[in-house]
Amino acid sequence: MTAIKILRFLHLVVYLVLTSQLAYYLFVMGDAMKLVGIGNFIEQRKIVDPLVHQRHAPFYYACLALSLVLLAALYKQWNTPVFISVLVATLLLFADVFIATKYNGPINDAVNRGVVGDTSVDWLTLRTDWIKYIKVRAVISMAGFISLLVGLVFWKGQE
Repeated sequence: MTAIKILRFLHLVVYLVLTSQLAYYLFVMGDAMKLVGIGNFIEQRKIVDPLVHQRHAPFYYACLALSLVLLAALYKQWNTPVFISVLVATLLLFADVFIATKYNGPINDAVNRGVVGDTSVDWLTLRTDWIKYIKVRAVISMAGFISLLVGLVFWKGQE
């Protein structure tokens, strides 16, 4: 049981790192990005995107791995709230990764290739879509994190 508790704690911490970055965009940065000029948006994304990708990718891999390890470790308790909370968080994490790769990723690629002043690209729509998807991902990530908290706080004695 101690190993599972350690895994759950590590999982919660790593999930928190992912959720905090996305929550920042939901509550502050997303709205700020709407207010800056499109040239500033492009410049900022070109600088921030590689840094976020480089520094957050290991957390996503760690969180995915911890999620799967926890599900495997808890599989005999498949009908308990603890297992269900980890399963919900894992499914939401996969949804976040799906949206990131299917939608935010291509927009980041277009922005990274783009040149300020290039009129062949609808930058305003790209920015609007990028902000929309990052906010959706934030809500999904926060729901996954809350699921883990519920499993930890309300059902910790049922292990």
